[in-house]
Amino acid sequence: MTEREFEADESLRQTELFRAELEAVLADPAFARSPALSRLIRYLVEASLSGDGERLKSYTVAVEGLGRSPDFDPQVNTYARVLVARLRRRLDDFYREDGADRPMRLDVPQGSYEVTLIANGTAIDARPASQTERLPAEGIRPTWGNWRYWRKWRNVAALALTAMVVGVLVGMWLYRGDTTADKWQTWDFPVLLIETVPAANPAQQARLNAFADDLRGAMAQYEIVSLADAPAAKVTHKVRISSVSTPDDDGINLELVDLRENRQTVVDRLDLPAPASPAATELARREAFKMFGFSGIAHADARARGGEPDTPYRCWLRFSSALMVSGGLRDDQLKTCATAWYEQAPQDAMAISLYGWVLANEAIVRPLESQRNAALEDAARILEAAKVTNPRSRHILLALARVHGQRGDVAAMRQVLARLRAGDLLNPDFTGAVGVLVTLGGDPEGERLIDEAVARHPLTPPPRYYLGKFIAAMMRDDVAAAGRALAVISAGDQTSAWSDLARAAYYARTGQLDRARANWEHSKSKRSITTWDDNFLIDRMPAAPPVKQRMRDWLKPILTD
Repeated sequence: MTEREFEADESLRQTELFRAELEAVLADPAFARSPALSRLIRYLVEASLSGDGERLKSYTVAVEGLGRSPDFDPQVNTYARVLVARLRRRLDDFYREDGADRPMRLDVPQGSYEVTLIANGTAIDARPASQTERLPAEGIRPTWGNWRYWRKWRNVAALALTAMVVGVLVGMWLYRGDTTADKWQTWDFPVLLIETVPAANPAQQARLNAFADDLRGAMAQYEIVSLADAPAAKVTHKVRISSVSTPDDDGINLELVDLRENRQTVVDRLDLPAPASPAATELARREAFKMFGFSGIAHADARARGGEPDTPYRCWLRFSSALMVSGGLRDDQLKTCATAWYEQAPQDAMAISLYGWVLANEAIVRPLESQRNAALEDAARILEAAKVTNPRSRHILLALARVHGQRGDVAAMRQVLARLRAGDLLNPDFTGAVGVLVTLGGDPEGERLIDEAVARHPLTPPPRYYLGKFIAAMMRDDVAAAGRALAVISAGDQTSAWSDLARAAYYARTGQLDRARANWEHSKSKRSITTWDDNFLIDRMPAAPPVKQRMRDWLKPILTD
C-alpha cells in the first residue's frame, strides 16, 4: 500500500469511527427527545468531517445548523452558544452513564465548535504530570519550621479553594438549567372558575346554573384554559353569571374578572334560550370564544401588559397574535420560545403544536429544497406522533393540516380537517385558519369556511381571514372582490410579507405597476431568499400549483425573467 493509499484508508476509517460514534449518541434517549440537539450535533460532526470545523462561529452554527434567519445577530441572541453549552453537558452525561464503556467519545472543546474524536475519559481524567502532588525530597521531613511544609499546604489550600469555586460555579450552572426547565414545564395559562351569583328565586337560579353548565362544556374545548371546580389560590380568572336585577327583565349579566390584575369586564347582557337547547349551547360557545378565543378579552388584556415570550403562556400569546396576522413567518422570538418550550417539555401538546408550526415556517424561508423537506418531515413526524396521544388537540391538528398542505399532500390535509370537524373542534378562529389553508390548497370550499368564521365571529375578525378571501377572488379572477378583501387586510396588517404580496398582485393586475413593484420588493426584503429570482420566490409559496400559477399571472407585468 502506498503512503497516499494508507492516508486515504486511515481517513476513511476515522470518518467511519466518527459516524459510528455519532449514531450511538443520537440513539441515546436524551438526544432522541431533543430534535434541536440531535440536529446540532449532526451538523457539527458533518462540518468537522468536511474540514470546516475551524471556521465555525456562533453565526454560522445558528444560521446553517439551527436554521436561524441570515439576519441573526449572535451579539444580541445567545441561542447558539447556549445550545452548544447544553450539548456539551449532554455529551458528558452520556459518556458518564450509558456510554461509559465506549472506547472513544465525541468532544466539543470549550472555545470551539469543532467536534473531535478522543479516547473516552481523556477530556475529564487526563492531567499533566507537573500538576500532580510530589513527595518531599528524601531525608527532608515537612515540619512547622520547614518552608516545604508551608508550600505543601499552600498548594493543598489552593487546590481546595479551586475545587470549591468550581463546585459553586457548576452548582450555579446546574441550578440555572433546572430553573430554565422548570419555567417551561410550569403551566402558567389561565385557570378559570365559573360561578353564579345567588338569584332572587329558584327558577332564576336554575337558569343561571344551566347556563353555567353550558359554559363549562364550551370552555372544556380550550387547551389554553384550565377549569377549576372551586375557589383556590391557583385561579387566575372568574366568570360571574348573575340575573339582571329588574322585575321585568329575565336576562343575565356575564362578567369576566382577572384576579391577577384585579380587573372586571362586563362581557355581555344575555337573553337566555331554553336550557339544554342547541341555541343555549351555541350561545355558550360564542361567549367562551369572546373571552378566550385568540383575540378574546382575557388574552388581549394579557398582551396589553407586555412582556417577553419567556413562559409557555406568553409564548402561546405570541403565537396566537402572529396567527391572526402573518402566521409568525419571520418572528425570531416565536421561534426561540417555541423551540425552548419543546426542548424542555417535549410531551406537552401545546409545545409540540407550536414547535411544529415554527418548523413549517422554517420550511418556507429555507433557500434549499433539501432543508425545506427536512423541516417539513421533522414537523410531520412530530405532529403525527402527538396526534395519537392527543387526539382532541385542535392546535396539533391545525399545525398538522398546515404541514400536509405545504408538503402538497392534499388528501392528508383533508383527512386532518375532517377530523377537526368530526370532533366539533372548530371555533371561528380555527374555522378561519382552516379556510385559509383550504383556499391555499386551491379549493373554493375554503372561502365558504372563511365566510362562516366571519359570520360567527363576535369581535373583529383578524386580517388573516381575508388573505384567504383574496386568494379565492384571485383564483376566479374577480378583481373587485380581491380589492375588497385587500382593503380589510390593509386595515389590520400593513407590515407582513403576506399583505405586501397581496397588494403587489392586486396593483399589478390593475395596472398600478409602480405601486406593485414597491410592494413586491418590500415583500421580498422580509424573506431570507431574496437572492433568488422572482419565480423561485413564488414557487416557495405554501400553496397548490394552480394558486401559484394564478399569482404568477397576476404579477407577470412586474416579474423579472
